[in-house]
Amino acid sequence: MAVELKTGISPTSTYEFNESRLDKIVKAKNLDEATRMGFLDSIVDWFKGGVKKEAITELYNSITSPGLHDRSPGDMIDRFHRLREMTVDDQQSQFSVRHGIDDQGQWQFSFRVGDTEIYRSERMQDSPNLSYDQFRTDHEIRQAIAGVQNTLKQGEDTFGLESYIEMNIQCMSDDKGVQQNLRESLDDPRFSRENFLGVEPARKDNGEVDSERFVALFRGKGEDDPPVKLVFSNRVSTNNELRGERLQDFLAKGEYGSLREITGHGHLTRSDVMLQYAGNAPFLECVANLRFDTRQQVVEHMQGLPQKDTTLELLRSTPIGNTNFLDLWFGNTLDGPKTEGPGVKSQWLVA
Repeated sequence: MAVELKTGISPTSTYEFNESRLDKIVKAKNLDEATRMGFLDSIVDWFKGGVKKEAITELYNSITSPGLHDRSPGDMIDRFHRLREMTVDDQQSQFSVRHGIDDQGQWQFSFRVGDTEIYRSERMQDSPNLSYDQFRTDHEIRQAIAGVQNTLKQGEDTFGLESYIEMNIQCMSDDKGVQQNLRESLDDPRFSRENFLGVEPARKDNGEVDSERFVALFRGKGEDDPPVKLVFSNRVSTNNELRGERLQDFLAKGEYGSLREITGHGHLTRSDVMLQYAGNAPFLECVANLRFDTRQQVVEHMQGLPQKDTTLELLRSTPIGNTNFLDLWFGNTLDGPKTEGPGVKSQWLVA
């Protein structure tokens, strides 16, 4: 078993640790012993710009510094997940955490890279200062965060701005001709908030109101010109799609100078449907691993944690796209309700 770490010297700098080297690093009594290399290794290291020694130093400092095996569980799980982030993407799955608690409230955890155990804690009594629930919650949240981040890395084009704009165009109208007209008019300044006049019902050929569509009116070029009309979908927005009431709300209240600013608004925020999809599966797995069924149960669980502020800060301080994980999963920040985009209603997770 071997694991390849990113060293930070350059975007492509990595070093592969075999099982023997991992074992030596973990069992080292001090940093000098952990980074000690033979004469030939040192020469190779010098020509590589310090790749090998830096990688070993980072690994050693991340997990097992001399005499510091009694560090808090929260500190250790933070270091372990940061160590995993140093690893090349296709090998991060080799990093695993094992933990458990017995009937007397004694609990323990260990870290593994592949088949190699690189750290095992002492047995601890569950208490507010050494909370098993706090540990497993923070671990599962970090796992979910990593899952979303990996999804975004693997699908950069899918989550790009142009893909987001195209998705919104297809949500705004079901008519292929209207969709093409929207693409060709993205930068037309006529379709701005300043020129928006309101909406009216769309009508079928027989004059009846078409409840599936609505008409948005924009001021014409000249004072005597009739309004420019765009026909949009009025279907219910079931998954935050840009249509119906949500689109009407943004047309009336949003800040935009063109269709491009309408269709690009909220990219990689909580109102981005694709980002929500990317976040849902890892979050639901986190909910299941914490043995809950609903988001509300997780909220109540987090509010009861002894170090809940630490957990909330982890979510709030970890960026994802143009927002953070607290807003993505719970629709808020520690400062109060937050809405990213038109018609997105949030629940405030009280700190």
